[in-house]
Amino acid sequence: MSFSLRALISLAVLLGNGFGQEQKTVFEETYRVRDRLEFILRSDGGDVQIFRNDRNECSVQIVYKEETCRPIVAYNERDRTLSIDVDHKNWSMLKSGDLKQSDYALIKIGLPHKPDLDLDVVVKAGKAALQLGDLHVRSLRMKSWAGETRLDFDRENRTELTTFDVNCKVGRVSLLHLGNARFQEADLTGSVGEMTVDFTGKKIKRAMARLDCKLGSTLVVVPEEVAVKIKVDKFLFLSGVDYPSWFEQRGNYYYSKNYDDTDESLYLIASTGIGEFKVRVASSD
Repeated sequence: MSFSLRALISLAVLLGNGFGQEQKTVFEETYRVRDRLEFILRSDGGDVQIFRNDRNECSVQIVYKEETCRPIVAYNERDRTLSIDVDHKNWSMLKSGDLKQSDYALIKIGLPHKPDLDLDVVVKAGKAALQLGDLHVRSLRMKSWAGETRLDFDRENRTELTTFDVNCKVGRVSLLHLGNARFQEADLTGSVGEMTVDFTGKKIKRAMARLDCKLGSTLVVVPEEVAVKIKVDKFLFLSGVDYPSWFEQRGNYYYSKNYDDTDESLYLIASTGIGEFKVRVASSD
């Protein structure tokens, strides 16, 4: 084989490999935010990552394939509103799981750490990871239809969380270090799948949370230094409650041993369907 023929074959292979590779488009923008920000995200699928930005600005990065996805980003500086709509063109394929993971959009949001934040996030399918420590989160509404949701207040929230509503239909849900969230009331739903609700973190002063667990297993972790009262509404004999000796059962209520000894309290109202409801105590050490 002559040199020129080998060169042509090699060039054809290289070109073929190049055209066969998946082409991705990157949207990248940064928005300066002053005193407050209302952040709205609607995504019918993808890998969503929301975290604290070291700079006092909101950064948005969306990596997507133009043939399967169309993102729309709009920032209204006067209303302090940033809205993102990520629409995959073939939702039926996405819902059935026929799309490859590489067809999903990758959405990275860096939130500013100084302004008050109102967050409204809906992810229909895929993964959602929210790391919200050391921010001024004033309200948080989170909804997922199917997939994996991880929400972590890894450090203390810098303002009171007045609205706290998480609703996940199907999948694995991890809500971590909620003692850092500084909430007074919360509505936390995990309809079908595994759900972990961890109330450790900064010492809770006084809070109440409603837990709705319809089908699957639920693990609740409570801090040892907080007085805890739990009301459990079970679905006949198909629900099981597993609690440590730190609690005493009185009817449908469970009281921690230190319930009458401290003013800091956590009241949980749990509605369980088919599955197991476990309670564990985390030591303050």
